[in-house]
Amino acid sequence: MNGSQWLLMAACALSFYGIGQVWLVQLSSYPLWAYVGEREFRAYHRAWWRGIWGVILAPSALLFLGSVLMLWQRAPGVPVWAAWSGAALQIALLIGTAIWWGPLMARIEASNGALLRERYRLLMISHWLRVLWAPRVLDARAKRVADVIGAQDALLTALAELLFRPPAPSSA
Repeated sequence: MNGSQWLLMAACALSFYGIGQVWLVQLSSYPLWAYVGEREFRAYHRAWWRGIWGVILAPSALLFLGSVLMLWQRAPGVPVWAAWSGAALQIALLIGTAIWWGPLMARIEASNGALLRERYRLLMISHWLRVLWAPRVLDARAKRVADVIGAQDALLTALAELLFRPPAPSSA
């Protein structure tokens, strides 16, 4: 496999990871916020924020960079429009985070440190857009593997070939 194919495989792997983490956050992490006491929420929220840098933000940043790199390093058979659609979806998620989810989370605490319930409900409802958007990013990326038709099969085949390829015969 060449570098552009490795880049595509890494982006697909990061996309799968991102889908898992966004569902975990939506169904487990955010719902728990409602159970944190008013006096403890500020400390809890700050600890949560520091905790997501390595497991959520770093992989997301790598996926964004990979998507942009694929504009110049497309794998063989990947059409230009597919590379641009993947990058556009990542940019849309970044913009949504910058103008909506990030600021909403930054203002989710009251002046006394308690969770602002109205903003919390807004986060819980609006974040579903991100949760449901994430598979579109993976779908766009997976379709690049075999020019849209049969992309998921092609991705699995490529992974299987990579993992289970018999060793090359040695020349005697």
